[in-house]
Amino acid sequence: MRRAYAALVLACIPAPLVAQTGPVAQQFEVDFAIPDAPAFELLNVDESDILRPTTPRALAAGFSDMFRGEGGGLEAPNAFAIEAAPFLLARGRNLSLQQYQKNPTLYGMRASAALQRSASTGAATGIALGVRLSLNNENDLRMNREYVQAANALTAAITKVYVDARMREGPPPKPIVLTDEERESINQLVQPFRKRWELTQWNANVLDVAAGLSAVSADSLGNDLKVGALAAWGTWGRGFGNWGQLLLGGRGTFGRDDPDEERALGGSIGGRFYAGTNAYKVFVEGQGTLAADASPGWLVNTGGEARVLSRFWANFSAGVNWEGTGNPHLTGRFTIKAAAPPIF
Repeated sequence: MRRAYAALVLACIPAPLVAQTGPVAQQFEVDFAIPDAPAFELLNVDESDILRPTTPRALAAGFSDMFRGEGGGLEAPNAFAIEAAPFLLARGRNLSLQQYQKNPTLYGMRASAALQRSASTGAATGIALGVRLSLNNENDLRMNREYVQAANALTAAITKVYVDARMREGPPPKPIVLTDEERESINQLVQPFRKRWELTQWNANVLDVAAGLSAVSADSLGNDLKVGALAAWGTWGRGFGNWGQLLLGGRGTFGRDDPDEERALGGSIGGRFYAGTNAYKVFVEGQGTLAADASPGWLVNTGGEARVLSRFWANFSAGVNWEGTGNPHLTGRFTIKAAAPPIF
């Protein structure tokens, strides 16, 4: 009778990782860094062309160009981007982990859109669209059998705490009230679990490819938009211990940044090295660029990224850029990124 009662009351207990049809893909999401969207990069918001790869998110957004007012003061963001995994987002709460694992490239595909406004007028001066595919993403824990087994074991342990509390409190509609000891026991299960996987998987091996299309305007009001550039990216990453990650990336472009310019071929190649932890890390990078009928350009950059709140990340960088035969100039960027919680 006790077993039958326990099974009956399970229907009233929230299990964070398990649905009636089995594990749900979005519930296995870990709060890793949020990358720049390809559309964002195509608008040249950042001097760096390395497209940082990471685990697919159902929905994420970024805001940048916040220090371009007079005197470099803080102002409303002049660049905005949104990136979504359309198939992961559409299936939402009904996408099982097994379905995701059968076709991770499809569900991990992300589409992005970006808008850049004139710093002086606030009007649209450029738009871009992009798409990204993860060909190898070892920090996508939905594909990690060891993680899935550990997460299900964690769920079973948490569920047992709720079952014991239900047995103590009695049948519904009486609510389950956890004691301080029970709440602390859950925290002692969850916190080490989260830290373990963030520590060991934030810098896992990755390989992303992406493509995008931009349109630019001849004036600050965004009138008469014309095709600006076509671009393609590739980024490979390798982890070092639990503390570092090397990214090597390249970008090829055909187009123009200004409607009055002739279209030309261009490209860049660079490397970036991160050191730190999942939540706080710094990086250094170098990049070389080359465009038709132009001298090579060089970028030396440093910065970091930090998790300021759950699903909110801040990225900052500062460096020196040499464009062709021109004089070197300082460059900097500050970006805020946010990811939507799993839809469940």
